[in-house]
Amino acid sequence: MEDRPHFARGDGGGVVVCWGMQRALLLAVVVLGSMLTSARTEAQTRPAFFDTPSSIEIVGMIRPQERVPLIVLLPPTGGDARVVMPPPDVMGPYLVLVTPGVPQASDYLPGFSHYLDWAEARILADIDRAIAERPVDPDRIYLAGFSLGGDVAWGLLTRHPERFRGAVVMGSRSAAAARSGTIATMHTRQMRLAFVIGASDEANRRRGIQRAYDVVHRGSIESRMFEFPGAHEMPPPELYAEALSFVLGRTTE
Repeated sequence: MEDRPHFARGDGGGVVVCWGMQRALLLAVVVLGSMLTSARTEAQTRPAFFDTPSSIEIVGMIRPQERVPLIVLLPPTGGDARVVMPPPDVMGPYLVLVTPGVPQASDYLPGFSHYLDWAEARILADIDRAIAERPVDPDRIYLAGFSLGGDVAWGLLTRHPERFRGAVVMGSRSAAAARSGTIATMHTRQMRLAFVIGASDEANRRRGIQRAYDVVHRGSIESRMFEFPGAHEMPPPELYAEALSFVLGRTTE
């Protein structure tokens, strides 16, 4: 039926025209919501640093024909990936993939999934390059990240468990949901995971990282939770070395 104006008498005796008022209000809300979503998406752009390939560095002496682990280093907000460079106590040989950039909050907000998409494309391409050009054991690729870097590490694990053998996730909300089959793949890969958090870190981070640990622990994934006296900060070097050595299946010297 065609919409026709509806006339109603107001309290003051005047005539009020209500022409599909409810329909019009609903349309206005939908249009406004679409405009706000579009504005938020346009405000978040792909960081230029993702155009720069990661650098690859050698730790220790690699023997001829030897294939060694690759540790992917992931930066926190406001810092570069060298913040999570393995301590000297973690003995080589291995390679590190130093991912680019000094990310800011505007790079990953309001849509962290967009940032994770961009990081994923950069990191997987650089891993493939490292395997092709360096003596990398493709079955021993690990992630290490703090804060935002921990969020990216956990996000990549949930998306691509078949590509990694383990990770050290530090000071992270670990909010990404595991995809169907993720835990089973982690188990098949015999993955090792270490979660590290300061005892005085924010409650939402502590809840998030505990939830991620619980998920993998229930799935019988070899995992450990490390806690240290501190807030939102990198753990002491000796604790980081212990966590990373656990993930690598090594002992610290």
